[in-house]
Amino acid sequence: MRQFDLPDSDAHYDVEKAKIRSSLAWLLGVVRIQHPTCNVEKIFNENGEVMRDVQEFLISGWPYRQCIRMIFDTNIQQNGFDAVIQALCRHEFYILKSDDPVLTSTQLSNYPPNMNSHIQLIDMMMFAASSKMWISTETLVKSIKKFSSFYASRELPGNTEEAVVLWLSKVVTKVQHLEQTTEPHKKPSDPCMVYPIVTSKLEDICDSAVIALVLHYYCPTHIPING
Repeated sequence: MRQFDLPDSDAHYDVEKAKIRSSLAWLLGVVRIQHPTCNVEKIFNENGEVMRDVQEFLISGWPYRQCIRMIFDTNIQQNGFDAVIQALCRHEFYILKSDDPVLTSTQLSNYPPNMNSHIQLIDMMMFAASSKMWISTETLVKSIKKFSSFYASRELPGNTEEAVVLWLSKVVTKVQHLEQTTEPHKKPSDPCMVYPIVTSKLEDICDSAVIALVLHYYCPTHIPING
């Protein structure tokens, strides 16, 4: 799992536990959408450790197979993780990278589970889900048209990455416009937020400022602009 250097003020923040928490919340959230009877209600105990029943649930492979069925609209007949890994590979979503250890069905089935291995698999499933189900040039353009102008003659994205960059840029511009409209009498001497300029999907979101603005736009009560 990638390690990050944090400022002293954030030294108490446990990146590894946060990654596990968010990844499992996504996986189990997707499973609950498709199977509301899923009975895994509590992911962590009081010490921040993954609950035993959740661990057993993960190594069973069942939640992963449900996600694969949903992402690719296919039925997996086999149990275990081999079918999950094979399904991802068939759709050109390869779990292995040059600097990653070999990920096998045996590793994923071990108890107690190696959470790094499970996070690696969940990361790839997130990528597959976003690519196959949620992110497309058409859906992003439709989203942009709901809150901003769109000029197809000069702004039509040529691929999904260009569409993501355009969507992020439009959201940032919209937030800036809303702030200027709601606070028209703000004095020039007042501290002003520096709004990021989005020209590259990877480079311009690394500091999380753009992501924070997107979250603020869609969930303003959860992510205040001055927070």
